[in-house]
Amino acid sequence: MDHTPRILMACSECYPVAKVGGMADVVGALPKYLVRCGVTPTVVMPRYDLPWFYEHEHELIHEGYLQFPHTVHPFRVIRYAPEVLGFELIAIDLPGLFDRASVYLDSNGEGYRDEPLRNISFQRAILQWWNTDPDRYDLLHCHDHMTGLMPFLMRYAYAYQGLSAKSVFFTIHNALHRGRLSWSVVSLLPHFDTWKSGLLEWDEAIDSLASALRCSDRINTVSPGYLEELPAASQGLEWIFQHESHKMIGLLNGVDYEVWNPSTDKYLAYHKKKSLEQFKKKNKEALIGSFATPGLPLFIFIGRFAHQKGVDVMLRAIHEHLLVRQDANFLILGSGDKDLEYQAQTLARTHSAHVSALVDYNEKLSHIMYAGADFLLMPSRVEPCGLNQMFSMRYGTVPVVHHTGGLKDTVPDITVDGNGISFNSVTTGDIMHAMHRSLELYADQAAMKALRSKISEIDLSWDASAEAYAQEYKSLLSRT
Repeated sequence: MDHTPRILMACSECYPVAKVGGMADVVGALPKYLVRCGVTPTVVMPRYDLPWFYEHEHELIHEGYLQFPHTVHPFRVIRYAPEVLGFELIAIDLPGLFDRASVYLDSNGEGYRDEPLRNISFQRAILQWWNTDPDRYDLLHCHDHMTGLMPFLMRYAYAYQGLSAKSVFFTIHNALHRGRLSWSVVSLLPHFDTWKSGLLEWDEAIDSLASALRCSDRINTVSPGYLEELPAASQGLEWIFQHESHKMIGLLNGVDYEVWNPSTDKYLAYHKKKSLEQFKKKNKEALIGSFATPGLPLFIFIGRFAHQKGVDVMLRAIHEHLLVRQDANFLILGSGDKDLEYQAQTLARTHSAHVSALVDYNEKLSHIMYAGADFLLMPSRVEPCGLNQMFSMRYGTVPVVHHTGGLKDTVPDITVDGNGISFNSVTTGDIMHAMHRSLELYADQAAMKALRSKISEIDLSWDASAEAYAQEYKSLLSRT
């Protein structure tokens, strides 16, 4: 290849444009680091009804329409220059489908009822536009099931034959979400080679993730630990993960040091100068006003209120702990499952002197929490990589985590000279025991100070991982 590899990254969220979870942090950071590795990345995502899209200069570069059995749907392709984010961003504008204020959920906290039409329209619009000039990009990098039909459609849909020889790299951020669709929606897909339809199907449905696993050229999970777990536990996809293992690799996520820098973080009133302890003390003071006993160690939780995240067990463990010992404070920030939101608010009312729960997505507050807390709770039942534990270590906050996926890659226990407190099962007893161990560590001021200093100096940046992605791209392209 006589030019810099041009990579098109297809995704549903990207920080700071639109963020729900860790995918946004990855897609918002990785392209910036890829530029330094001799790669030219472009991110393509839906255009939501969110402020970012209106606040930055852009240009219309393409208009088209999608043909469905009983309707025609127009779309526009809008470009944001690399100067805005550090890489080129393409927004697919699909009027009536994505011009909504939420990425995935309606006002009731449920998934949009027209999600199959939304999802398929987005993927078709990307491919239809790209197919007008196949040489525009050398390789497609898809992120999770929301873009999982694209590898199949590139290969076998008649309308996109100009793209059939392009390589596809697929990243699994979370294999729990599969993008399963009833075969009744097959009419929404463009005409394709029907004898290949088995590559779409798994367990009597169109399965976007399963299809992507079979049709992509290279697949990665976002940590080596998660890659080890999926062939044995992936909710029915174990055979595919075993069968496709020859093209899979685990690449650990990193932290965007331009955003997560305790010395320059735009959300912090108190930055790290020389003393990490002073940095922690000043930021903790900004958080403890809502607690009746401000001098206690502070545990935080930041994330989605979901079964996967172990929030239900964590709330019970905090309650049980505070019934016996009122020796810690807990600050909880997140949203999601309405029942878990209610449980968190109930916990805060029951233990108002020691628990504060905010049902919200608040980027600024999350930064202050990482900077001011003593411990971060991450009781995830499943955690493909996890970024929160990396953010917390960067800011000198000790992670307390379940030994799973990327958490076991990044947070070995302090008993083996590791980076935090680790526990083996997501049970009330194990989480309480981990909290007790944390409090014992906190009481040993010299050990706590040494651990804080150690974890804040670990290199968690994207540099090494971005280089690994770049090498994988180049390896794929050298074969075509």
